[in-house]
Amino acid sequence: MASDNGMWETYERRLHDPMATAILQADRLLALAPETATAQLNDVQQAMDIAALQRLRQVLTVRHAQASLADPDGGERLATAQTLLATAEETLAARASLAPMVSAPSLEKQEAWLHLMEDFNAAMAAHSPANAAATLARVLLLHDRAGELLASPPADYLKDDLVSLMCDTLAAAADYARELGDAAAARRFLQQAVDTADRHLALDAAALRLKLADFLLSRSGDFDQALQDLLPLRESMDDQPASLARVQLTLLLAEGYARIGDDFETARAIRDAAADLQTLGYSAPETATLTASLGAWIAAADRQTRTPNEFRGALLAATRSYMTIANLRYQIESDSQAGAAALALTEALTGLGMELMRRDQEIAEQDYRVLVTMAPAPDEVAPFGAISFGYEAQLKNLIDRLSGLQARIEREKASDALLEEASRLLEEGRELNAGRIVSLLLNMHAAVLHGLGRDAEAISDWREVWTRSLAAGEPGDALDAQQQIIALYLERADHAAVSRLCGEAIDLIERDRYNVSPPYLQSAFLRRKVQFYFLGVFAAYKLGDIDLMLRRAELSKARITAHRGDVQASTLAGEIRQLTRDLETVPVGDEAALRQKRRTLWDLLAIQHAADRQPAPPQFSLAAVQAALAPDEVVVSYYWLHPGVLLVTAIDCGDVATTRQVFGDDYPQLEVLVDQLGELRGPRPVEHVLDSFARYLLPEEIRPLLHGKLRVIFSPHRLLHRFPLHALPWEDNVLIARLAVSYAPSLTSLLVARPVASGTRVLAVGADQYAIPGRTITPLPGVAREIRDLHRAYTAHGVVTDLLTGPSASVETLRSWAGDNRLRDYRVLHFATHGEDVLGDSPMETALLFYDAELDGLELSTWSLEADLAVLSACHTAKRALTGPGMAELVGDDLFGLQASLFSAGARSVVGALWKADDDAAVQIMQILHSQVAAGVAPEFALQAAVNGYLAGATGDWRRNLYFWAPYVLSVFGRVPRSLPGAVN
Repeated sequence: MASDNGMWETYERRLHDPMATAILQADRLLALAPETATAQLNDVQQAMDIAALQRLRQVLTVRHAQASLADPDGGERLATAQTLLATAEETLAARASLAPMVSAPSLEKQEAWLHLMEDFNAAMAAHSPANAAATLARVLLLHDRAGELLASPPADYLKDDLVSLMCDTLAAAADYARELGDAAAARRFLQQAVDTADRHLALDAAALRLKLADFLLSRSGDFDQALQDLLPLRESMDDQPASLARVQLTLLLAEGYARIGDDFETARAIRDAAADLQTLGYSAPETATLTASLGAWIAAADRQTRTPNEFRGALLAATRSYMTIANLRYQIESDSQAGAAALALTEALTGLGMELMRRDQEIAEQDYRVLVTMAPAPDEVAPFGAISFGYEAQLKNLIDRLSGLQARIEREKASDALLEEASRLLEEGRELNAGRIVSLLLNMHAAVLHGLGRDAEAISDWREVWTRSLAAGEPGDALDAQQQIIALYLERADHAAVSRLCGEAIDLIERDRYNVSPPYLQSAFLRRKVQFYFLGVFAAYKLGDIDLMLRRAELSKARITAHRGDVQASTLAGEIRQLTRDLETVPVGDEAALRQKRRTLWDLLAIQHAADRQPAPPQFSLAAVQAALAPDEVVVSYYWLHPGVLLVTAIDCGDVATTRQVFGDDYPQLEVLVDQLGELRGPRPVEHVLDSFARYLLPEEIRPLLHGKLRVIFSPHRLLHRFPLHALPWEDNVLIARLAVSYAPSLTSLLVARPVASGTRVLAVGADQYAIPGRTITPLPGVAREIRDLHRAYTAHGVVTDLLTGPSASVETLRSWAGDNRLRDYRVLHFATHGEDVLGDSPMETALLFYDAELDGLELSTWSLEADLAVLSACHTAKRALTGPGMAELVGDDLFGLQASLFSAGARSVVGALWKADDDAAVQIMQILHSQVAAGVAPEFALQAAVNGYLAGATGDWRRNLYFWAPYVLSVFGRVPRSLPGAVN
């Protein structure tokens, strides 16, 4: 590459080791007569700082000892050394008040330290992945020797250096363990390094913590622990000036998000890191002008650093940061041209890194020849980095040839020549012990074998990738290989093999999936892996194993959203509530930053709850579901194998029926209908279209299990969460007229045991007028009548009912009651107000409107409730989020929004609306609903009575349109009591 002389002069000047400089300076002085040397030292030491003087004294101490050994009778060099050492000691003593000195260790101990450092450098220099086991044993022995030296007095002078060396050896041991495929040992060594740094309080452990977090994200799959360390650290840096430390931390998070599968958070972190780099003077590189960018980076590093290591670190950090950014952009970029540009930049930056490594090696060799004169090694060793640099060059050559072979495989038909080249590269990769490169070569080798019809050998290669990747902590590579094998067995319709392989993949995914607790990240984590569940469900269906089919389907549907104790008392929950208050008064420009901070705290709260989760979620089985069902009820579960291909399963306490429905050309019409229903603002003639889907959604194969039942529980999947299944035709009427209907997030949620609430009171909050700053909101005249009817219904049964209306229907009042746990006294909660439509990019921030402010789902989830029934008489409050931040589809079928918030806070069942609620119809339906609940009727029967009562009183087809009565659905979590005895008593 082209170079600029001034740029490289700065680079070389800044990289020379200070100790090597001190040695050269001391040796020049020692070559002079004592008086002349002392005079020159007095001239130069005035400009030297304490660190430089201490280094010079350290060199003079060793040179004095060496001169004593070489000439015991004394000579001019020894005399000069004595004079210079005394002068340096005198100067340092004079500055002691500014920088108190620590007594130097014995010469024996100092030489032992120098030998340790030399041995460590030699071990690092001699290392390549091919001899990782030997190097690992060597650095662990050095760690123990450093520990022994630290324990022997006097140690103060060398304490920081020894602790630093111990941490460096452990960090190196972690790298070598990873090369050997021992992820567990690597994690153990890194944790030990962090503990060592913390225990001795001798150095900042931040860099080691980042390395451990990097390992947790990239190798062990322990995302929760990594995020629990990284998110608060990143948040604490938000108010500080830009720094390379913040860039590295942000990009570490970006890589973690990319590994999880969250492209939205990955892109945001990339933008933040790139902005910080440019603020620091590290301009964004382009492939064509990379040399100019490097010049700017060297100038920036020269201004901002003091020591060679700081300079080297800053320059490497900038280079690697832009490599990471380019690589991540390549991974998430959907535009092929932009992706190609990102890949080209990654390759150019890799070349730049090699050039910097080569030049750094030259400087290191020059300094090494000086440094070894302090304590010559018994055996000649290669300069630090020489072997490593040679290995890097070999590896780059292998990668270049790998890329060429990949291009040939893509454009040429499989042949023996291609196989021979793939085999040759694979053997070279094995000799270099090149980690993931070997897995890439195995994949290419397998692809050529498959092209030649040698599938058994191809499968053997892919299974080796699976084994190697699992040992190395690379589950993504393992799953990619497994997918290739599954595709081969699918071609043969070998469903038993497909089921077995999908089972292995699902077990692996589930192992790491429960280490990702923040809800949005859960969905992102599953996004690129959910095909294993689809294929596994399909294979089990073809094999007739209904229990296995349902178990796999449940794993890919909504995760349990259980009440987790006293959320209200959590410090994080308190911070979330305070930030929510701040959002109500914050200037417009600062709102985004506060919202992001609140989401970060919510993620940390989810991690905290997962760690404290007791008891464990119930184990799903068909038998367990059947045991949980009463004789008069049936559950119908839906599962999309593919857009337009639906599994429908009906289960009662003694039987099960399942069928596969293929929609064909009707599926796009279903998508249109679901969108139309969600946007309803008034009556529309859609019943005939809705009715046409009854043959798919209530097919003949499951109907016998519904006949004679009184209740049906629907467990929808994907877009069916927004479909009013209760409005389908059934026995010459609509389904809800014949069966009481409820909806469950998943079949597994029915296995959660929910204790009966201890409270007996009812709380009704009616917001019919609003005074939210900066907003004009339409009043709701029907709310007053709705609250009045509710109060009359419960009072008639002797149930104490508290009302909040007018200005009292405020978020501030509810927050106050939540804060002192007063809301836990209510068995029934009713909120009559406006509701916002579900927000795709932040569904947990979907809100209810009250007199003074919004109450969104994110804040509501931090409250503590014990309600058997929560009624949201408001628009869109049952509308399920189908998309998430940066995700066109929530493939994990996760539950977000107000329903999820109420379940998380402790509610057992929730009534809400799928679309915009009509004010008059809401008043009528809610009046009947609560009169039934007050009389002790179970919520699902109460809602059935309310809908039937409305339909019976509706005059004309216009008022009987499903727009008015069909939006209301009852969602349940766990088993809800058949009646509400507190209301009766």
